[in-house]
Parts: sequence; C-alpha cells; structure tokens
Amino acid sequence: MQISFGGASIYLNQRETIQNGASLLDNHMPNWYDKIDLEKLDMFSCEHCILGQLYGTFHAGYDKLFGIKSRQSTLHFGPTVLFGFSALDRETAIEYWAEEIQTRKLNAGRAVTKLVGNYLTEIVSKKK
Repeated sequence: MQISFGGASIYLNQRETIQNGASLLDNHMPNWYDKIDLEKLDMFSCEHCILGQLYGTFHAGYDKLFGIKSRQSTLHFGPTVLFGFSALDRETAIEYWAEEIQTRKLNAGRAVTKLVGNYLTEIVSKKK
C-alpha cells in the first residue's frame, strides 16, 4: 500500500507493520495478546483497537508507547501506521492482528507444555 505524508510517498506492507507493532508490544507488555478480545477488535474504535483494549484508549496507549501526546503531535500519523496501530484497511488489519495474537498464544502454550514436560521428566528421573 502506498501512503503520502508531507509530500513524500512510502510503500508499506500492512502485515509487516502489524508484525512491528506486535513486537513493540512484546517488549512493552509481556503477554499483551492475552488481554485482547478478538470479538471486540475494531481498528476504527479508540476503545476496541489494540491500544484501546490494552491501555483504555488508543490515545493513552500511544502516549505510553511513544512518549508523545498523540492529540498534540503532528507526528501522530507516522508511528501509528508504521506499527500497524492505524487501520488503512480495517478487515485486513483485524485479520493480521488476529494471526499475530493466535501465533503468540500458540507459542506460549508450547512453552508451557515444554516447561511442564521438563519438570515431570526431572521428577520421574529423581524417583529412579
């Protein structure tokens, strides 16, 4: 997708921007994906978008992540698009965020299963 801002045009891959946003959230809020209600996810809602569900409102999340008051910043548009927090295509954004969330939940489940398996193996080997 191509966007123009300030006379310059850039090409963005929406899947990659959402992956960037998910990675940013991984660093700021471990297990953030467990707090998202996919049934309510709406990238055009300040309360039901990714940041809205995590921080109460889009603006509160933006301020927390970027340290810039979103309503006062002319730079507001850039980070929201580059990290997939602004939906240029609503349905595709929801689909890609859902994929990122499901992947993280699946990986977290595997990690727990492996941890429990290792623990049980250790207990069994101590009994021998």
